[in-house]
Amino acid sequence: MQAFSISLENCPYNLSMKTGRPAKSEFRSELGKRLLEARQNAGLSQTQVSELIGVPQQTYAGWERKKCAIDPECLAKLAEIFDVTVDALVGKTVKQQRRGGPRGKALRLFEELGNLPRSRQNRILIVVEDLISAHRNQ
Repeated sequence: MQAFSISLENCPYNLSMKTGRPAKSEFRSELGKRLLEARQNAGLSQTQVSELIGVPQQTYAGWERKKCAIDPECLAKLAEIFDVTVDALVGKTVKQQRRGGPRGKALRLFEELGNLPRSRQNRILIVVEDLISAHRNQ
């Protein structure tokens, strides 16, 4: 028998490869994509997540791979496991209220005021207090 050496450098299989069987189709629902991303960010396997939720692994895999209805309690558990909000899982974006008008502008200016050096802040606050005091006395 002849001996030969094997080099692992050119081996197509390595430890950084993902485990498990690839999906039969590349199509995933938007919810499935978000679940997959959240699970991978948490560093968990489908089996681990399914055990934490209390559903079979095949059920969880189906949630990631195709459109389906998920029980609200399971969604809440998933959000807790992945440390995200349910809104983030279902893709709901919360609209930020526009800060318009004088009040919104005043709030933005005072937020910027917080970035100035303390001596400048004090000078500006003295002027603002004087203006407010003058308005009250009218």
